[in-house]
Amino acid sequence: MTDPVIERLERLEQRYRRLRRISIASLLAAGLVLLMAQATAPPPSKSPLILQASAFHVLGDDGRVRARLGLSIDGHPALTLADEAGTIRATLAIQAGGDPALTLTDGAGTIRAMLAIQDGGEPELTLNDQEHKVRVTVRVNDVGTPSVELSDPSGTARARLSLASDSCPRLALMSARGKPVADLALQDDDTAKLTLDDAQGTTRLALRTHSGGAPSFALNDASGKERMSMTSAAGAPRLSLNDEEGRPRSMLIAFPTGEPSLSFLDPNGKVRALLHTSPDGDPGFELADADGHAGLHASVGPDGSVQLSLKDENGAVAAQLAAMRDSGPSLALADSNGVLRAQLGLRSWESPFLDLADDQGVVRAALGSVELRNPESNDEVRRPPSSLVLFDADGTALWKTPFKPRR
Repeated sequence: MTDPVIERLERLEQRYRRLRRISIASLLAAGLVLLMAQATAPPPSKSPLILQASAFHVLGDDGRVRARLGLSIDGHPALTLADEAGTIRATLAIQAGGDPALTLTDGAGTIRAMLAIQDGGEPELTLNDQEHKVRVTVRVNDVGTPSVELSDPSGTARARLSLASDSCPRLALMSARGKPVADLALQDDDTAKLTLDDAQGTTRLALRTHSGGAPSFALNDASGKERMSMTSAAGAPRLSLNDEEGRPRSMLIAFPTGEPSLSFLDPNGKVRALLHTSPDGDPGFELADADGHAGLHASVGPDGSVQLSLKDENGAVAAQLAAMRDSGPSLALADSNGVLRAQLGLRSWESPFLDLADDQGVVRAALGSVELRNPESNDEVRRPPSSLVLFDADGTALWKTPFKPRR
């Protein structure tokens, strides 16, 4: 029995060796085929790999979704980013109208900032408070004008900084009802203007600079009419008070040389009264008619002399009341040619007199105290206040009374 068993084992061992040789040969053949396939296969393509899915989720270590790229409930693409607590903090999405928007939220999920493109293509950035109220808005409108708007908790715009279409900056302040009440703007000629409005939107105050650099200040009434203005042009500051039609009726001016002037005008703009000082500081006062011709002039001289003159339509002095330092008070009357024809007053020695002159200004009659030259002694003789003297055209006394002057 021993030999058959041994033979059987030998046959099994030979069969095993043949199977192993076949397996090794098969593996070698398969390896060769793979090597040949790799040698003859075309190079890999450089085109990116395209993955398609309805949504992609990025998970954190705890398995929570931290980022999601997919479609929103209304079918628009959106990218959302969440914090560790799972609260969405940022969203980049396409809105219903096809415009993109980026929103940022706080830890409570309240939207605090949004950057979006509006329907007309204008970009807009809004910043919200904790109550989701828009407090800051930055936008560029359809004509390319940028602006920054600040709002109160009710959402009413209270301040707006913008650039006009001519690139001039402007700052507007609004009331609680959204009405502009203050406006600061730079004009296209590089001059500045500040206006303050009342609750009805009427400008009540305007402060501005002009092209020459001179400032001006204006106050308006409830109808918008300018009632008072102040300016400084050509080195002459001026204050003007206007009537209800906006016409200047009184004006205070300081001339470049320094002397002040106060004038009162009629509705036609004609100066009817003028109070002023001379370059030397001497005061003067004038009244004029409807044509602007001075009718009355009062002045004080540097020596304290006072004069009050009445002028005709040509500006010539027709009557003058004066109190001179070196003589007594007097009243003088002149004709239309300005020639002195009559004078009533006190002599320097405090004696009254009345002089009457011809059209050449030569005194022809003197009533009252007068000094005459004595032809015999060539002395000056002072006649009494009760005397009357008549003169010829040369000024020589022709007749006098009383005949004997008091000595």
